[in-house]
Amino acid sequence: MKVVLLKDLPGEGQAGQIKDVSRGYARNYLLPRGLALLATPTLIKQAESRLQRERLDESIDREQLVELAQQIEGREIRIRARSG
Repeated sequence: MKVVLLKDLPGEGQAGQIKDVSRGYARNYLLPRGLALLATPTLIKQAESRLQRERLDESIDREQLVELAQQIEGREIRIRARSG
């Protein structure tokens, strides 16, 4: 049975991830506790689009960090502090 996880579960997956779990685990544990929803085609599309958006945001963040690292590379930084 496929479910979409609503919360991070150690050993199972992260929120928004689509997992294939046993029926008993889904019906007796995940669904009653609000930890997952049944994976309908609509929810699957939403989860996939969310993952694509997160990957795009991550790649943009990475590019910005590389650009920032190039800007500060070779600069000298002095930190003054009193001791004692």
